[in-house]
Formats: sequence, C-alpha cells, structure tokens
Amino acid sequence: MFTVKTNSLVTAIALTALSACVSSEPESSVASETELSQPMDFVATTNPVINVKPTPEEWTGGGTEITDLELPADPIEPFTDSDDNRFPVEIRHGENLVSLAELAETSVDAIAELNRLSDFDSLVVGQEIYIPIPEDQSGTLSDSFVVSFDERRDMARADRVERFENQSGGLIVMRTHRVKTGETAWGLSSSEFEVPLWVLAYYNPDVNLERLRIGQELHYPLVQSTVEAELAQSDGEGETAAAEPSYDESTE
Repeated sequence: MFTVKTNSLVTAIALTALSACVSSEPESSVASETELSQPMDFVATTNPVINVKPTPEEWTGGGTEITDLELPADPIEPFTDSDDNRFPVEIRHGENLVSLAELAETSVDAIAELNRLSDFDSLVVGQEIYIPIPEDQSGTLSDSFVVSFDERRDMARADRVERFENQSGGLIVMRTHRVKTGETAWGLSSSEFEVPLWVLAYYNPDVNLERLRIGQELHYPLVQSTVEAELAQSDGEGETAAAEPSYDESTE
C-alpha cells in the first residue's frame, strides 16, 4: 500500500506540471496575435511617414501623376527686347531722331519702330526713348557701345556750340544772369541773350530750363554778332535822335 501511494503521488505531480505547460501556450499565442493585430494608424502615429508618393489610384487631378510633372525653373514671359539690344536716352534741347540715329549708327526708322513713334517730330525735351544697339555690338560689347555713344553725343553737342559761336563772330565773354519774376528760358535766350535754347542748355547742364526759379543763375555766351548788333542799334538810335529837329515854341 505504501508503494502504491507513492506512485500515485508522483503521477499526480507529473499530471499537474503537464497541465500547467499546456495551459500556458494559448496565452502566449494570444499575446503574440494581439501585438500583431495593432491598427496601422497606431504605427503611423509613432513613426510618421513624410513625403509619401501618391499612387496613380490616389491621384484625382487627372492626366499624369503629380510626380511626373516637371515645372520650368522660371515663369514664361512674353518676348521683349533684351537690355543688351537697346539702351535708354533722355532727349536734350536741339536733338532729333536724325542726329541720334547718326550717333547710334542706325536708322531713323529703327528708332521709331523700337519706340512705336508715328510722328518723328513729336519728341519733347526730357522724354526717354530707346536706342537700338547694332547686332555686332550687342551682348558683352553693349556696355562699351553705350559708353562710346555718350562720348560721341557730348562731343557732337560741343562741336555744334562751337560752330554757332564761330559763325557768330566768336565768343567774347561769358555772362551770368539772375532769373527774375516772370522770366522763361525761351524768352531770355531769344530776346535778351540772343542765343539758341540748346546753347543755353549746354552752358547750364544742371539747370531745368523748363522750370526756372527766381534768383537762379544762368550762364550764357556773349558772341561778336550780338555785340555788333547792339552797337549798330545804339548808333542808329543816336543818328535818329540827331536828325530829328528840336521843338522850339519860340519859333511859332
């Protein structure tokens, strides 16, 4: 009887251990399945995905996929003349399209077409227009062409002033006039100074002749022809005064 009880006790212990092992396997399996069955949005929240490429089924904009679109680096602009093919100038007193075309080695029609000018005589002082640059001077040579144009332009104006003074008998002296109320550059140059307006502009490059200020100084040349005209006028007035008989009431 003692032996049977001992064997029964051993058998009972073995059965208990085996039962414990069998009952632990489903719990482990359930735990693993629970971990694997977590929703995907939980994974996405803990590990966010950046710049996810949309699939063709997700793209609803029509046409090709958004990843296939290639945008240009710069926006497309309408065709215009490049700054290498033209440069601006401001019209001065005494200038016209003919003189500017000669200095720029181009034609009057080319300047008129570039600036859409229908009337060649409609230029006003201070107006800004564009001068075309010849093809063989464009590109990297455009800057040097503009510099040479400005030099030729200034030289041409100086030569024109010199020709005027020589044709007028030569420059005698430079004079200075202080602007008074009601005076204009046109009135002063034509009646008092007796020089063209573009000559007055040449000797006063920093003065806006269209808007003179009271007290402003103007420099102008006194030429020989003006002096002779003044002398002739004074002599004529003297002769006229001498020829007129004096009025004497006693003779009546």
